[in-house]
Formats: sequence, structure tokens, C-alpha cells
Amino acid sequence: MSRMLLTSLLALALFGCEATDSNYPGPVLATLRGTMTAQSLVIDKPVHLAIAWFSFFSPESGQGIGRPKGVVTSDITYTGTFPQNFSFDLTSLPPASAIVTDNTGVRGATGIVLAYLDSNGDGQLTVSTDDSPVVDRVIGASADFTGLGVDPTKARPYIVYVENDPPADQAHQGWVRGYNLVTSSGSAMGATALSAGHLALELVDDPRLSLMACDTFYARLATADFLSTTNCGIAPYFRPAGDFTVSATVVITKGMGYASVSLFNFVDGGVVTAPADAGIEATLNGTLLEALTPGVFSLSETPPSVIREGVNTVKVGQPGKPVWEASCTMPKPFTIVAPEHVAAGSMVTVSVEVEVGETGTYLFGSGTQYVVLTGHTASVVAPAMPGPWSFDVTSVPTPSSAKFVNCSRVISKTITVD
Repeated sequence: MSRMLLTSLLALALFGCEATDSNYPGPVLATLRGTMTAQSLVIDKPVHLAIAWFSFFSPESGQGIGRPKGVVTSDITYTGTFPQNFSFDLTSLPPASAIVTDNTGVRGATGIVLAYLDSNGDGQLTVSTDDSPVVDRVIGASADFTGLGVDPTKARPYIVYVENDPPADQAHQGWVRGYNLVTSSGSAMGATALSAGHLALELVDDPRLSLMACDTFYARLATADFLSTTNCGIAPYFRPAGDFTVSATVVITKGMGYASVSLFNFVDGGVVTAPADAGIEATLNGTLLEALTPGVFSLSETPPSVIREGVNTVKVGQPGKPVWEASCTMPKPFTIVAPEHVAAGSMVTVSVEVEVGETGTYLFGSGTQYVVLTGHTASVVAPAMPGPWSFDVTSVPTPSSAKFVNCSRVISKTITVD
């Protein structure tokens, strides 16, 4: 997976610049074409399109997760029945703040195409900045790095702007300098020049897609808070198991394995767990989990045996309801690379060595420091007091593949602070 970007012209449409004709949007740099479909959604308002620019190249990689650096809205709207063809002229470069350089030296930014209903009529996608309810309703996203609103089994197309010439290797096959349309499906990727590509955008009734217009949600993405609370009035989960939402965690750490399955609902801003007398049973890989508290089931074992390397499957059964089932894949072991001795209060580089082809997100954690390892590397601050310093690195799967069951691996390391 790569990332790339650009760096000059941008001030045009995003931030405004002096011009002789203020209504002139600028020359067309590239045109995105595609088709919108709406198989299960009745649309009675004009559909608007926007591109949200982010400072990473692969939405499913989880690297560089953060707020959109800018949102560009098309003036064209779409009404009537669907499917409909659409076109989107790009007349400005991505924001300079979105442009980053990957470990191959390629600079660029990632754009995700959003379809929305302009509820406040201001002609642009309004992003909520104070956790207040979202204003505009997002009904389509070409890719979703949160993993909450896009089916991971389907192709996830997104735009990549490349500032310099990409290397002629397998990872960048089909990439060109300028705007690219990249499609990811499973482990397969394909790329073509934007104007030569065609993007399929499905419009769906999924409230979670509006999280793409919630600034608080992006702020919480680096922590577990976004999974346990509402964001801009939106719960991060549907209710896939009968009447309850399911959230399951499967972890291997320090020679131990533990799993937790919770059934709950968001009600009036609070969390309500399933009652003890609901007759619910939860299993992991065919083993019945212990009912720890109402609506919460768990397993702890040393060494891991029920919890597996590879695929782990959770099933939830309720009287009179179909059995709910979901799986996740345990990330493979990795090695933490860090110096054995560091100076108190100094900046320290921590990195991980992973198996070839292994994807996912790696998170450094120690005390109050929680840092995403971008490009498998992070800079962190050593404690101010000398002595042993223990920290964890957690590997989690790509967000787009972790919907309701999340597998993670935690590896710890202790070094000496001088």
C-alpha cells in the first residue's frame, strides 16, 4: 500500500485567492466519472457530491488516520431515479496539509468521494466541529477507513493525487503523476488515471456514513472512545444480532489469550446491555463463553488454545432469533525494534518488523502516550525518570475489515531509561 501527494497550487478553491473573476473556479485539472446506484434507498432530495482529502494513501491501511484536511464540493446535483451517471471536475489541488511522503519517496494525498443530502442548503458538506448532531446526511462513500459503513467484501475506490513520478514497481502499478483512481478489493489493488477510470458509488441508508461529517469522530479515532460512545449523535454500530448490537474483542498478549463479547444498545445517549434473562449464549470457535455480567461474555486462557492464530469466529444465539456470526483474523506476530538504553526525556524511535504482506495498524501505548506507527515507525518521548520503561505495541487489522469482531495482538518491550 502506498501514499502520495502534491504541494503547490491548492489555495484556489479550498481557501480562496485573488482573481479577476471571483466566479471562475479555475481550470479543470481532472474529471472523475462514475455511476450512482440506490437499490434500497428512496431519495426525495437532490444528491450532492464532495471529495474529502486525507493525508494518507490507502484508506484501509489505517496509516495517517485523522481529520479530512479539506472538502471540495461539486456544484452539480442529481435528482430523480437511480442509477445515474455523474461527473466531478477537479479544479484545485488537494490541500497542502494533506500532502505526505511515503516510505518510497512518493508524495500525495487520498480523496474519498462522498454523496450527501444538503440539509441546511448551504451548497457544501457541513462538518460538525463540536459533537453536535451532524447537519448533512451522508448516503454514500467510495471508501471508508473507519470500517463502519462500507462492506469490506466490496471494491473500495478512492482518489490518489501523486505529486512526483511513482516508482515502476508492483505496488505502484498503473499509477501516474497527477490524479489516480485506485480500487482496493481484499488484497488486490488496481489503479488507473482518474480521467480514464469509472467509479461506482452505492447510495445506502446507513446512519454511520454521516460520521464522515463528524469532526469529533475523527478526533476519537486514535482511541477506543469512538467505539463506545455516540459521535455527533450517531452510534457507531447497527444492531446486527436480533435486538442488540454486538461488539467482540479477541486478543493474544504476553502468552495469554482473552476474549470479550458484549451485547448492548445506545438509548438516549447511554449504553444499555442485554438483560441477564434474555437467554443469550455466545461462543468463540465453538466454545461457550462465560456470562460475566448481563450482556457480557468472556474467556481467559493461558496459553491460548480456543483463541487461534488465523480466523476466529464469534456466534451469538438468542431464543427465537437467527444465530449471529462474524469473524476476524488474528494479526501475525511482529518484532518491536527500539534501543535498549535511552536518555530520560529524550525522543525515541520505535518501529516494528512485520511479515511480508502483513497489513494493519500498529499502535504504541505507554502511560498517556498513544501513537499510530505511520510506516511502521513512531517517535515517542521517554519517561523523565530513570529506570525500566515498559510499553506495548498493538497490532489490529485494517479498519475496513474489522466491523463487529476485532482481533488484535499485543507485544510488550522493556528498555532502560538512563
